[in-house]
Amino acid sequence: MANSFLAFDNVLNVRDFGGHSVINGQKIVSGKFYRGAHLNKMSDADIRRMQDIGITLIVDLRYRPERVRQPTRLDMGFQPRVLEYCAEFDQMHSEKLAPHERFALEQVHSKKD
Repeated sequence: MANSFLAFDNVLNVRDFGGHSVINGQKIVSGKFYRGAHLNKMSDADIRRMQDIGITLIVDLRYRPERVRQPTRLDMGFQPRVLEYCAEFDQMHSEKLAPHERFALEQVHSKKD
């Protein structure tokens, strides 16, 4: 598999999952399925790049509080469909933090030997 990382200004860890095998032995087609982080910090160049590679759907796997605090940056030229993670769970547990957020808030500041 070729290098699957894509360079963006402010979107972190962008990777093309093309070439990875799935359960039935087939492979994901390159240029169709990506992952990335911190879409709230997209620069104008990042938005253009998302458009250029054909992003039309974003699946946001964060809990609601994180999505509210750091919404995906969209503009009139970039309006993909956004599916949010587990809306029913969010309605029942709207104050719950994602595991990585809880760790950052409760553990990162403490020093352990």
